Amino acid sequence: MLESGAPLAKSLSGRIGLELRMIVQGGFRIPEKLERAGGDVFRHRPVLRSPDWCLMSWRALRM
Repeated sequence: MLESGAPLAKSLSGRIGLELRMIVQGGFRIPEKLERAGGDVFRHRPVLRSPDWCLMSWRALRM
């Protein structure tokens, strides 16, 4: 569902568009981190750290 809504974020300009693109990227990043942890959310809770925010910002600007 997130992927199907991503084009809306692309179509909006300005701050609201950027904020929506960041939300979409956050929604993509958390499952990436979960996959790397083997899906074990009890031992390896996914947390967005500074490098994740940089990556998400870069991806959001490229959308």
